[in-house]
Amino acid sequence: MTLPSDAPVLGFWLMAFGMQAADTQLIDLFAPNGKLLLHKAIPIDHNMAQYRFFVGIKRRGSYWPTGEYR
Repeated sequence: MTLPSDAPVLGFWLMAFGMQAADTQLIDLFAPNGKLLLHKAIPIDHNMAQYRFFVGIKRRGSYWPTGEYR
């Protein structure tokens, strides 16, 4: 999948299974140069068989750098 360099947002829809009370869902997104773009810590307050959520970041410059985002 190729990210259009002019995309206004880089976003992800995520699903986790077997979340338990007191867990913390950690999400980190890194740019191709290794810079941390997004860090999200989501505390889980009760047991859940499934957990769905969205994380994203708006483009800050004129374009997204090419390469692999992790």
